[in-house]
Amino acid sequence: MRLKEGIQVTIISKIFAALIFLVLTFFALSPLGAGIGEALGATIALGGAALVALIVLLAPTGRRAWGRGFLLDGAVFIAMPLLVIPLLGRAYGETVQGIAVEASSTDAAAASIGAGIGVAAAFGAFSFIGLILGLIFLVFGAVLVLGGRREVIVVQQPPSK
Repeated sequence: MRLKEGIQVTIISKIFAALIFLVLTFFALSPLGAGIGEALGATIALGGAALVALIVLLAPTGRRAWGRGFLLDGAVFIAMPLLVIPLLGRAYGETVQGIAVEASSTDAAAASIGAGIGVAAAFGAFSFIGLILGLIFLVFGAVLVLGGRREVIVVQQPPSK
């Protein structure tokens, strides 16, 4: 009976890990989706999240599943500053375009400067969050994937006479 309980725990652990990393990956890819458009963006975010969940589910053990998930999400979170560029560009363009139509050139210039400062602040925040979480996830993933039991075989030579 012990073998069946161990297999059930492994399967439950892998499913739980896949669900958690599915949500985390979707969260990390959603700014890219929002920046490039609703339909294509949602497809990319869901496709990336499903790919991570599939890789996690196909791991041989629960420990390796968690490790793979942390490694993949760590890479996605480290790439987060690049993933938010389309969203920030879109936000900047919509802000400046909306003001330029309704206001004078002085107001448009001020709006452009303000939007630029806002985009820079948002990029800095996404960079900070992405790099910190990415590094933490990569360390956890490396420990879980590379750690564990190692089998050491000690060979002793017979004493010489």
